[in-house]
Amino acid sequence: MAGIRMENKIYEVGMYCRLSKDDGTDNESASIATQKSILTDYVKKQGWHLAKTYVDDGYSGTNFQRPSFQNMIKDIESGLINCVITKDLSRLGRNYLDCGLYLEVFFPEHNVRYIAVNDGVDTLNKSAMDITPFRNILNEMYSADVSVKIKSAYRARFQQGKFMGTTAPYGYVKDPADHNHLLIDDKVAHVVREIFDLALAGNGIAKIRKHINKQHILRPAAYAAEQGATGYERYFEENEENRYIWSENSVRGILRSPIYAGNLAGYKRIAANMKSKKRPSKLPEEWEVIPDTHEGIVTQEEFDTVQQLITSRRLPENKGGFENIFAGVIKCADCGYAMRAMSANRRKRPDIIDCVQYSCNNYGRYGNIMCTAHSIEARDLFNAVLTDINRFADMAVNDEKAVRAIEKRLTETDQSKAKALEKEQRKLNKRLAELDRLFSSLYEDKVMERITERNFEMMSGKYQKEQLEIEARLKEVTETLSDSYEKTQGVRDFLSLIRNYQGIKELDATIINALIDKILVSEREKLTDGMVRQEIKIYYKFIGFVGELHITPTKRWTALKPKNCTVCGVEYVPRSGISKYCPACAKKIQREKSNESKRRSRERNRQACIELSAKNDRLTWTSMAGEAKRDYPASISYQSPWYKEYPLVENYFARVNTALTRGVPHVKLAVIHPVESYWLFWGPKEQTAPIREEMDENFIHMIEWLLYGTVDFDFISESLLPDLNMGQEEEKLLKVGAMKYDTVLVPNCLTLRNSTLEILEKFKERGGRVIFAGQLPKYADAYPSDRGAKLADKCETVAFSKYRLLEAVKGARDIEVLEDDGKPSTNLIYQMREEGENRWLFLCHVNRTEKISDACIVINELQERKKNQDLPREEKLRIRIRGAWKVTVYDAMTGEIYPVNAEYHKGDTVLKRSMFDHDSLLLWLEPAGTGEENSEFGSACEAKKCSCALDISDQVEIVRSEPNVSILDLAEYAFDGGEWQDEDEILRIDNRFREKLGYPLRMEAFAQPWTNDKVEGFEHTLALRFHINTETALKGTFLAMENAEKTKIFLDAKPVENKADGWYVDHCIRKILMPDMEAGEHELIVEIPYNSKVNIEAMFLLGEFSVKVVGRDQILGAASHKAAFSDLTSQGYPFYGGNVTYQIPFVSNGGEVSVRENLFRAPVIKASVDGKKAGYIAFSPYEISLGKLPAGEHMLELTVFGNRVNTFGTLHNCDRKEDWYGPNAWRTTGDLWAYEYQIKPTGLLKAPVLMER
Repeated sequence: MAGIRMENKIYEVGMYCRLSKDDGTDNESASIATQKSILTDYVKKQGWHLAKTYVDDGYSGTNFQRPSFQNMIKDIESGLINCVITKDLSRLGRNYLDCGLYLEVFFPEHNVRYIAVNDGVDTLNKSAMDITPFRNILNEMYSADVSVKIKSAYRARFQQGKFMGTTAPYGYVKDPADHNHLLIDDKVAHVVREIFDLALAGNGIAKIRKHINKQHILRPAAYAAEQGATGYERYFEENEENRYIWSENSVRGILRSPIYAGNLAGYKRIAANMKSKKRPSKLPEEWEVIPDTHEGIVTQEEFDTVQQLITSRRLPENKGGFENIFAGVIKCADCGYAMRAMSANRRKRPDIIDCVQYSCNNYGRYGNIMCTAHSIEARDLFNAVLTDINRFADMAVNDEKAVRAIEKRLTETDQSKAKALEKEQRKLNKRLAELDRLFSSLYEDKVMERITERNFEMMSGKYQKEQLEIEARLKEVTETLSDSYEKTQGVRDFLSLIRNYQGIKELDATIINALIDKILVSEREKLTDGMVRQEIKIYYKFIGFVGELHITPTKRWTALKPKNCTVCGVEYVPRSGISKYCPACAKKIQREKSNESKRRSRERNRQACIELSAKNDRLTWTSMAGEAKRDYPASISYQSPWYKEYPLVENYFARVNTALTRGVPHVKLAVIHPVESYWLFWGPKEQTAPIREEMDENFIHMIEWLLYGTVDFDFISESLLPDLNMGQEEEKLLKVGAMKYDTVLVPNCLTLRNSTLEILEKFKERGGRVIFAGQLPKYADAYPSDRGAKLADKCETVAFSKYRLLEAVKGARDIEVLEDDGKPSTNLIYQMREEGENRWLFLCHVNRTEKISDACIVINELQERKKNQDLPREEKLRIRIRGAWKVTVYDAMTGEIYPVNAEYHKGDTVLKRSMFDHDSLLLWLEPAGTGEENSEFGSACEAKKCSCALDISDQVEIVRSEPNVSILDLAEYAFDGGEWQDEDEILRIDNRFREKLGYPLRMEAFAQPWTNDKVEGFEHTLALRFHINTETALKGTFLAMENAEKTKIFLDAKPVENKADGWYVDHCIRKILMPDMEAGEHELIVEIPYNSKVNIEAMFLLGEFSVKVVGRDQILGAASHKAAFSDLTSQGYPFYGGNVTYQIPFVSNGGEVSVRENLFRAPVIKASVDGKKAGYIAFSPYEISLGKLPAGEHMLELTVFGNRVNTFGTLHNCDRKEDWYGPNAWRTTGDLWAYEYQIKPTGLLKAPVLMER
């Protein structure tokens, strides 16, 4: 063994280094590298052998539970080192009691020499050790002083209202401009709001948790991990579904936290002193709260009300008198969760224990998605444990032979292995010592240049790998031996302990906790003989699990006496003490209650239908970084200026959905799907393409004829029909699953299955109606057969044409819609649903405009309106509904409900209605008896009032919601400091650099960033040079970019500080304040550190200026706050994507005013008069009423909501008919590419028309 001999001992040195956060990051003398250098030099000068180096970086000196320190202690105990050195005594620790314990007790007991180099401490030098305790006290005083200073600084910042947490609370994000300030996180704030709303409605924490879990919302920890926070993934490693499972503690934490009312809460725990790691919680009323530090998600009044409700719901402890002696001990055998005691709803019993059962807490909280009940009666568990304890106690006292047998069974295997393991342990320790000598020798050979660097790395890598393997095995062997020794002693300790409990009659918590570690309860198991058993595993102190117990669960109802049903009087055996009804009556009563509950629910839903604003989960971007902005449709979140107005259309869909999911469909016509005839002609295109194309066209024609002809139908699958037809009754209707049809259409089916033919034949014999359209069947099961033709002879056959087909099935039509000229409507479809005796009827348009050829000669205004979606087209319709009905309109867009008058003609209901292009109609139909025959509506039409147009100015003031923007996407460029290249588009530049470096190109099917977890350095640089031309001085402008702080920015050759000052559109696009610029040309250079993960994206100049685009060039000018009613892109806003509010003054004469704006390019327009919201303009006829206004001057504000098409869209794609967008749409080539900007019109393209009557 290498080393020197001193006092007849050989020293193997362990070098220990520690650096705490308390020591400061600028203290170079205390750094780990400095400590290593000092100690290594010291060991070399002494000529000693360095056995091992131990490093704890970032651990406090008051805490001795440091990983490397504990490894050093284990190595001392194993005899691997006999000398410990540190730079100074404070590196060992700052707790004088623990330091004294190691210096004066532990090190001497293990014959270990300790040296603190800078302090002159050496345990062999007794005189130097005299002052050591005082040094320890001074070190501890220093640590205490640092602790006080840090705590004081934290408290001062807290009292200033600054948030000091590492991660923002759920529902909030840290302000990018001030990380000590919280902003509401719009993505999840609604969840917090909903939790408080549920609590305010009187719901308990458990009920709130279940409600949230049904919505499949990420729990707070999972959401934090998704946002990039670390330390949370361990919660979801075993079960990914746990990401969506909220706990009651999560809900309770939100409801209890003052932070959601806009207050900062802190100092929720008690820290006794710097040495103590125990931090007991304070009561909420003892927390320190700083009010009004940020915007609250709920009001203070709502928060206070919730606290009162939570406090009032607390139950008294030990309710019912049951003492849970198994608390903390009984666990579920499958999921490991604790099992909770629950009171069962049984008849009164003398003992409360007979009314209690245990069940899995995991199941109770989350249902069977996480576990099953594992229910066990408290009495059964009590008896089983008591019996087992007495069995072992009797054995320990009276049966020495059985005791030895148990001891032998538990320890025999361990004792046989112990000798082999001890031998292996000695061998492993010896090999580790050899490897240490080899390392030392190898390092010396390298220093003396006896071996090459390559050979040193190869050999040291080999030794290091072996060393790691041996250390891992040695740890495993040591732990196994330790367990073996403990188990042998544990058996003796257990038998000695349990003798004290012989003959006990009752159990209590003291006995359970003294003898038992845990009890595992399995789920009940049904045996082949019909018996039920349940397995229990008891893990005793010292010895663990000995053998499982099997019990037969008690049936608590078997002892109940027969009684008579209170409804029918029949005698029956009840299953519970509160039972009143026999099984038949109970089932009947339950069915009646269920039907009544459903009726009430339907009534409530019907009344609430219009007010419903059901959330419809749509796409929300997590980030716009890189390709993300080109991979999905527009984000329905904060990136889109209109997203807060989205409920306008979502509420409409929610209301329609509520109506159309009630009851059952009302459909009379079934259509045999002809797909199997299509497969007859599947083959090479040159042989079968023409016939397949014809069949496709016929199939589409049939669908359009029926749907647009207001004949609803269901397709029938021949493969499913036999099963769905089971249970067919003797009636004129064809049963298919839950539906029944009186007419079946067989369209162009050349082959039918024999099973289908058989069902149709029987249907025809019962009086059902079968219609064959077009070609008749020639095959059965694809084999030539005349069975189909024979059936067709007995049924109706029609030519395959629109008129013939609709005439044949008109008996299945319950609704007919005619236009003003008497022709059937061709752009409406419907759905009718039955709800009891009543019905829902929904009519809606299908196509945005009617399909008229561009070559069609326009002969009147009506045809022009059919072609042009900007021109509203009114349809005066006559809707005829089979049967007599009272009609109520449910306006799904506005939420209004109102009855309408209808005509009754020949037993049918006739409704006259005007509808525009985008209109739909939702009707509630209630039986009206026979319906009195009439031909006029019950109320006379209002006389038309005179109307006149109101004058407005040609140009008006406008207000923008965002600064104007100039896009920087054309630049000169240089790779890795090379020569400047000619100007090109920024995405093309990126791919050129990627191609040069061999990186994957950013295009379609580009791999998601998370698939590449390789850590890359920044070995390359991409420089971009932009030219900014301005005719006016620019002040307060910002550069918006996705690139990080390492990017260098130069304006006119002067560096610009790359410091984020907020964000633009998306949090990933940082804003950097630019220096002021005079009129003229300026040069902007951006140098971007580059690797395969870097996104090179367009940049943006933001500020108060106008932008003029000429081809590919931009000229900045003075900002204007006025605009004409024409395309905004030609008025200085070509790339602007925010909202614009037009302020339009007008004078009213005291009448009812409406505004009409049919020519605009925007998602939606919001109208306000004199600051009061009037409504939205989004759909034809693009007109809303402003109400009756007093005579005089008024201000109309039309807020035109923007979109990002001219900011982030395909600005160089000149395919004007592009109707699909993916990454390649931004990277077109050839005739589809243009360097000139392809800008789409935005804003109000004509003046609004104000009419007054």
